[in-house]
Amino acid sequence: MPGREETATDRRVVALCRCGKTGIPPLCDGSHRAVGFRAPAPPPSAEPPPGTDERGSQSPRTGLTPEA
Repeated sequence: MPGREETATDRRVVALCRCGKTGIPPLCDGSHRAVGFRAPAPPPSAEPPPGTDERGSQSPRTGLTPEA
């Protein structure tokens, strides 16, 4: 199935490349530092979508009402 390829690594922590300059796609190898890549920042007034935390991650309790 396209988009479901496996990539073997001996790293404990991995990140996907966003700058497009990595030598080990699809993983980040730190090349972004050399090319000066900076991810665009969200607008300062942007609020996280409902059901997410401040980083935009899904809340494990989405849809549940808070306990009183």
